[in-house]
Amino acid sequence: MSRDVFMKVGGRYNATSYWTERAKIGEFMKIKLNEELNKAYTTCEGLQVIRIDLPKSFEDSIVATQVEVQKTNMRKFEQQAELIRQDINVLISQAQQEIKVTNATAQADAYKIRKFATAQALENTINTETTVFDKVKSKVGLAGNDFTDYIYYTGLMEKTNAHLLVGLQNTIVNFGGNSPAETK
Repeated sequence: MSRDVFMKVGGRYNATSYWTERAKIGEFMKIKLNEELNKAYTTCEGLQVIRIDLPKSFEDSIVATQVEVQKTNMRKFEQQAELIRQDINVLISQAQQEIKVTNATAQADAYKIRKFATAQALENTINTETTVFDKVKSKVGLAGNDFTDYIYYTGLMEKTNAHLLVGLQNTIVNFGGNSPAETK
């Protein structure tokens, strides 16, 4: 009974189908076998097609075909892998470019901040000096150029090698020990 079912079902499929649709053929054989076994009040709970006998030349042809299918699939996967590698390289390149832009922007911003801070410090110093000079001017009682002259002469007196001569006209002064040249 079961042998007849296997022969009938097996004859419906070509040899290539046994490679490509083995599970489907096994399931169909199980259904047809159960139809026959039900007549004898029994069932088949599991069926697995393990061995298929085909002529050697035909089996070799099927194997060669399947090998080529596998090679084709492998080449397709290799191409997909190469595309993914290329995409990764593009992403790396874009990320490196973004890093360069970010670093350049950060350096420019840092330079700008330093220059602004220097300018702000200089402005604060000038404003403070102006405030101090105004207070000193009002306390000393000097106005205009008199106060500027006062600051200049005070600064000269603080220098170690500076000499201030007042009221001398057409005079030659020797501070270094060399003999003075005569003037006419």
